[in-house]
Amino acid sequence: LCMMAQGAWAQTEVSTEAELTAVGNNGGSVKLAGDITLSTTLIIKEQKTVDIDLNGHTLSRGLGDSDGNTGHVIELYKNSTLTITDSSDEGTGTITGGYSINGGGIYNRGTLYFKGGTISGNTATERGGGVCNRGVMTMTGGTITDNSAPDCGGIYNEQNNYYDYIGTLTISGGTISGNESTEHGGGGIVNYGVMTMTGGTIHGNTCATNGGGIRTYNELPVTGGTIPHTLAHGDGRGLDLG
Repeated sequence: LCMMAQGAWAQTEVSTEAELTAVGNNGGSVKLAGDITLSTTLIIKEQKTVDIDLNGHTLSRGLGDSDGNTGHVIELYKNSTLTITDSSDEGTGTITGGYSINGGGIYNRGTLYFKGGTISGNTATERGGGVCNRGVMTMTGGTITDNSAPDCGGIYNEQNNYYDYIGTLTISGGTISGNESTEHGGGGIVNYGVMTMTGGTIHGNTCATNGGGIRTYNELPVTGGTIPHTLAHGDGRGLDLG
């Protein structure tokens, strides 16, 4: 039984959309063996646990226009868990080419551990060009950069009392930089939920109004990390309390 359990979770190399979709449906640990362009969102199903090692490769939707609610690169359903890493020496593993209403790169309603790789070149037509978080997200490494949305280019940490969810975001490492909010505040992060920052760097993000780095509407404990070199066209260049 011990051998079977270990075998079930042994890391498997994948190089096609079909192989990756099967892992999202069934759970498992995979390493990309090549670049993959998805024809539809990679879904991490409820109750499934998935580990993806980008391994220096690109996981892309390749979208130049919005695909509505289905333009994310990855979507986590409730009660699912996804860990993203990048074991390549160059650190070139990238999640890109998403174009959706909310969460161009990743739309999270489960538990997301972002440990390595880059979320870059994604767009949302409303909120969270890089990530829209309605579940639990922990960022310990990696980079979120060059994503865009009218409301928050980087990570949109959302709360909705009507639908009974509160986004929980913890940042202890990694970099959030070069993201743009084209109409509102919070180029790097917009926080309506629960957020804690103990490390990492948030810099070089831009927004049309207030809070180029972070715009928060709730209490925000910051005990580490840096928020330098940020541009806002209103008040609160690094941090704005909404």
